[in-house]
Amino acid sequence: MKNLLLIIAVAFLLVNCSNGNKKLDTVDKQPSPLEEFKEQVTDIVPQNQGSVQDINTFVRMSGASFMPEIVNNPHSVQKYKETMYLAAANLGIYTTDVLYQAAYKRGEGARLSYGAAKELAFHVGVGEVFDEIVLQRLEEGGSKDDSIVYKLTTALDNSKTVLREKDQARLLTAITIGSFVQKLYVTNNIIFNYPEDLPVESKLLVLRQSIMLLSVQIKQAVELTELFKTYKPKTEKAAEIYKIMKEISAIYEPMRLEENIESIEAKQIFENAELLKAFDKVKEVRSMLILEE
Repeated sequence: MKNLLLIIAVAFLLVNCSNGNKKLDTVDKQPSPLEEFKEQVTDIVPQNQGSVQDINTFVRMSGASFMPEIVNNPHSVQKYKETMYLAAANLGIYTTDVLYQAAYKRGEGARLSYGAAKELAFHVGVGEVFDEIVLQRLEEGGSKDDSIVYKLTTALDNSKTVLREKDQARLLTAITIGSFVQKLYVTNNIIFNYPEDLPVESKLLVLRQSIMLLSVQIKQAVELTELFKTYKPKTEKAAEIYKIMKEISAIYEPMRLEENIESIEAKQIFENAELLKAFDKVKEVRSMLILEE
């Protein structure tokens, strides 16, 4: 569990992507869609987030009790097989739930979410590398010389799922967006639905680490939205999700929480109409991915 917050703080499966490692073959030195995708993701999700260290530390500093209601129901996995992209997005959601539950030592819940994620991983064609990618990072923090995007791409190429490179990039983007939306959902719930009865100033102190994490996610939201614009699936739902992600980015982009994190006042967080509006938009996107009525 040593490096768990590093994993949850960046997009699932894209931690430790190493530049220049195991590059895919190209024709006439022109980058393929997947190479372009990998380069963009590596720029958006750097190897070291700096302020984010360990999810155990994050949980202790937040002081928030476990909130079972924010975990996606692992018994709903079958309904996500409606399309490959919906399955991929929920693969990302379930894996984030594994990390969240593991941080609170909710072993049975983490096991169920892991099983759901793995089932969807096989459904979209990356099941053969799922254990290696996730378990290794849960237990050891992951090896530094592996490119996760390369492993996922190789798994897709070797699977029975025949997809063009552009479609593979779309599938990987769906995984990333699903994870990122759930990550935003978890972080915002910890901040705004903090279950402990404390004065707001005390909440600000104990939730400072969560706010720092949100500031990292705010930076990524803007750039991941643009990545999604390029590689989103060609469906009406994906277009609507992109529209809402764009609205979230427009709210987040002017924010500079990290610049005054030490002097920020409680009302600037807990009474921040823009942050609350963005949280509502996150809930709206998530409800589309987990097929809430």
